Amino acid sequence: MVAEILSVGEDLLLGLNKDQSMGLSQALARLGFSVSRHTTLSSVEKIREAVQEALDRSSVVFVMGNSLICDKISSFLGQIPKQLGESIFQFLIEGKFLIVCSGEVENRFLEQALNSLKRDRFLGSCSLCLLREKDVAFFFKELQTDGVEIVCYPSPGFLHITFASNRPVEPFINQVAQKFPSYFLQEGSLEQAIHQEMIRRKKTLGLAESCTGGAVAACLTKLPGASQFFSGSVVTYSNDWKERFLGLKRDTLLQKGAVSLETVQQMVLGLFAETEVDYALAVSGLVGPSSGKEKMPVGTIYIAVGKRGEKVDAGRIMSSLDRLGSIELTVQTALSALWRRIAHNTFTLS
Repeated sequence: MVAEILSVGEDLLLGLNKDQSMGLSQALARLGFSVSRHTTLSSVEKIREAVQEALDRSSVVFVMGNSLICDKISSFLGQIPKQLGESIFQFLIEGKFLIVCSGEVENRFLEQALNSLKRDRFLGSCSLCLLREKDVAFFFKELQTDGVEIVCYPSPGFLHITFASNRPVEPFINQVAQKFPSYFLQEGSLEQAIHQEMIRRKKTLGLAESCTGGAVAACLTKLPGASQFFSGSVVTYSNDWKERFLGLKRDTLLQKGAVSLETVQQMVLGLFAETEVDYALAVSGLVGPSSGKEKMPVGTIYIAVGKRGEKVDAGRIMSSLDRLGSIELTVQTALSALWRRIAHNTFTLS
């Protein structure tokens, strides 16, 4: 089913406030809706024409605006809406849904609105870490059959897939798992998968971070129960700290540099030498926007993942994103490599 979103507010067009529709788009995609268009209008006076055009194109239309918007829409539709929750209303127009978010909407009410769209559809989702849409397009083309909608949407280091059909979708998800077993994640986040695997195996983890500044640790510890496996993180931003706390060889830093394969390998080995963790992860890179060189451009990032007593999996990735985007890509790639090593004993980076 096709959905679209209308946002109303001059402040959004001027960039004065952040548009909240991104999360809604992601939620709709997870429910198997294809979000075809997102339109931003300057004022509520322009809403009538925009709503009518959107309903001609799409099965579901979300309108996000201020407290006046619902009354405005209700007046020109000549219809009293069904209230789904505080500040969220639903109109049903010739079998199509128009859902109006009037002001700030709590997540639980938005969830109720999304659940009302499911009706008799079977829905399911999964994710593939470290794969891009072009890497799997051939497979999903073969998987596509009548009556089954497949929506893929990427995020840094991930490809998220949703299935929607009038029949159970579990067989399709199982085919994805069989085709890409060491990249496959069932519903839930990567950090949840790592939590579950580490706790199930009764293993511990230590981190050594440079360019990410503790972002990997923050990602893992935002979930409760991290203390059952996560021992800690050392943010060794400077070369002095890399030497002092991880035992890096000065010759390595002088000859190879802080951003190098050899450095992240030694960071992992330093964690094993200084702690008793079972797994270790290290990152070092140039996330910009300056300090890059011809032989070492901005976006050069090295990651290493180690399992005590075994060979270290280490390699380089290149990012063309901005600073925050590069950090996010590094975090997700590093955690994906860690998860694959834990769950499948598979090397990703080497």
